[in-house]
Amino acid sequence: MACCTFDPQATVDGELPPWEVAKAFAYHVVRHQAAETLGVQPSEMIGQVVAEFIAARVVLKGWGHPHPRAVQKVIARCRDPN
Repeated sequence: MACCTFDPQATVDGELPPWEVAKAFAYHVVRHQAAETLGVQPSEMIGQVVAEFIAARVVLKGWGHPHPRAVQKVIARCRDPN
C-alpha cells in the first residue's frame, strides 16, 4: 500500500488494499478480545497460528493471500501510533 493513501487504485499488485488491511487488523483485535474474554490463548481459540488464520482471509490486489509474516508486519504497523 502506498504511504498515506487510502485509495485502493493506488495499491500495487501483490499488496494488501486498504480494505484488506482494515480487515486484517479487525480480525486481530476481535480475536485478541475474544481470547481474553474466554481466558484462552488466541491460537487455541481458533485452532491454528493466528497470522495464518488472518492471511487465509485477506486477499492481495491481483489475487492471492499474503504470507503470515506479512500479516504480522501489517498488524504491527497498524498498532504503531506513529
